Amino acid sequence: MIKPASSLLALLLAAGASPAFSDTVVTFKNAGKGAPNKIAIHKGMVQMPSPQGGMRLIMDTNSRNMLMINDTEKQYMKMNSATIEKTSSLMSQMRQQMMAQLKNLPPEQRKAIEQRMGLDQAQPKAPVMSLKATGQTKKISNIPCKVTDILKNGKKIMEACVATPGDAGIAQADYATMKKMFDMSRQFAKQSSKMGGPNAGGIASMPELNGVPMEVKDLQSGQTVTIATIDSKASLKDADFKPGEGYKLVDPLQQMQQMRQQMGRMPAPPQGAK
Repeated sequence: MIKPASSLLALLLAAGASPAFSDTVVTFKNAGKGAPNKIAIHKGMVQMPSPQGGMRLIMDTNSRNMLMINDTEKQYMKMNSATIEKTSSLMSQMRQQMMAQLKNLPPEQRKAIEQRMGLDQAQPKAPVMSLKATGQTKKISNIPCKVTDILKNGKKIMEACVATPGDAGIAQADYATMKKMFDMSRQFAKQSSKMGGPNAGGIASMPELNGVPMEVKDLQSGQTVTIATIDSKASLKDADFKPGEGYKLVDPLQQMQQMRQQMGRMPAPPQGAK
């Protein structure tokens, strides 16, 4: 329904604590294809609308639920730690089931299908991530920030310019919500990483930046994501942070069970097929 934010965008959302809530809207420059170009923070919830429109991702740090809302089709999914754990387990079973169905194919054909479907990609070992202060300072969108290197197994892979919440103009309550949202994303990513694949553990292993990352540069892809504007005096509506009236709740586990049953009914590939 809605693609998860990239590692760069997730870092830009990582940030502290306070009792009272306010509303904040943050816009991004060069967020990347499929990633939201703005987020809205309201009463402990973070909304990330799809740039194409018609879809919203809501991270509720109060209930620790993630809602994927499809406004076009008037339906939504609710995910949390328990459902993600079950989903990951089902995905692993489906992966094993698919591998078993392919075992009778000729080696070259089996390998080609496994590569195309990502079945040959083992779960990578979790990298060691660390931060290194550079002592450099600069201004991003007229906000002063300190440059920090992000290292993976001792090698610099990203560079972030981190501002204090005060300099960024973000209320402490919304700053705390951003931090909780990042913690949720990291927990969910750790659970999802059990499925393996080349990107498993990406967000799960990302370090926490103590402040507001005004800019993050990915040295591997060459992508730079920047916070363009921060409106800490926004007035947002409760309705924008929940499904519309009459929206249908879709059970992701039920959908996956149906997919698995369909896979079980697929005829086994003939031995020696080309």
